[in-house]
Amino acid sequence: MQEQEIDIEGLKKNKEFLANLVLLEEEMREENSIQKAYQLLDALLLVSEDEDKINEVFTFILKEAFDKLAEYLSQQ
Repeated sequence: MQEQEIDIEGLKKNKEFLANLVLLEEEMREENSIQKAYQLLDALLLVSEDEDKINEVFTFILKEAFDKLAEYLSQQ
């Protein structure tokens, strides 16, 4: 199996890719989706130098995880 190289610099300038990141963030927030948050975080770690944005998504993941854990524990 041959690995494909990803053009990170190209992604940083790709308007369609960047628009998809915005859409993914909107869906993440609307659905409170940890899965989509991880997808967004992965992409941001590759293409973004905005530490605040990366921290915001990471904080979202932690908050959602602890909220779901608290909900689960309260039902026990």
